Amino acid sequence: MIVAIVLMASTCEPEWIHDPIHPGLPMYTEKGIGVAGAMVNGELWTARLNCTWYLFGSSCENDLRIRSDSYGNLIIKVDGETTDGWKIEFVFTLADRAAVYQANKESLNNEKFSIDGIINKVELVDNSGSCSNALYGKGQIHFIRVVDLPDATTNVSGTFGFEINDPNCGQYQVYYGRFDYSILD
Repeated sequence: MIVAIVLMASTCEPEWIHDPIHPGLPMYTEKGIGVAGAMVNGELWTARLNCTWYLFGSSCENDLRIRSDSYGNLIIKVDGETTDGWKIEFVFTLADRAAVYQANKESLNNEKFSIDGIINKVELVDNSGSCSNALYGKGQIHFIRVVDLPDATTNVSGTFGFEINDPNCGQYQVYYGRFDYSILD
């Protein structure tokens, strides 16, 4: 009985391997371990796969989501927070990539996208309320490895970095960004 209660109340953590060069960030991997990390203005920002175990199974919430919008763009969204609790989400919009991705997810494998703020965009959304503007930046997202797996999941891993200069909210530098998730198709 005690074991059942412990199983129902416990949560699982993703496989968090610290980067030896940039402590605090997750090490870059291509295993679908459910983590993302970056430095935002010198502060550690992380996102993790959140799982809760129950008596007869578990449920997981993925912080990285990939979808399409009504214009045929591919939207990549990842939620996380800094070590001091600043809740931030990054939303990447890749122009005209939704149909290609839906037809063949591995089409993103080893693809680099320049984020120019016009065709391809990145938005920083401050969910803590310190800046109400939607902030758009310039930089890059690189899908280093995208692999469809036999169990109807896709491992998606890569890197990102960008800068935002906003007259009302200031300057944001996002660097050493990396992500590694397994996404259910």
